[in-house]
Amino acid sequence: GIYYDFLKISDGLRAGSIDLWSYKDLARNQYMLSDLTGCLCIGQVDYVPLVLKQDSDDVYIFNGELEKNRQWIFISNFNDFIINYVSGIKYDLIVPDCKEDLWYKFIKTVME
Repeated sequence: GIYYDFLKISDGLRAGSIDLWSYKDLARNQYMLSDLTGCLCIGQVDYVPLVLKQDSDDVYIFNGELEKNRQWIFISNFNDFIINYVSGIKYDLIVPDCKEDLWYKFIKTVME
């Protein structure tokens, strides 16, 4: 899948409040999803799981502490997620209160 292709190149990524698991950490972090088949926990945003739906390569934030109908927050497909959310102008849409975040400041500087 697309995340395994990504892992061949990067083997994980830490970008401010966004952590994407390395290959060795991937299996041990699946407990965050427990019984959700067809989904892979690929990382976290401020300790809230990032989920890749394997049939579509779509990325979601899954917050199990919210009401059932509000737990899944669609972000984008994986490619768009990496380009625009992790390392681009949409970072602040998924990372709350990021104005003092050093990664956010770096992105803003590079984008100008």
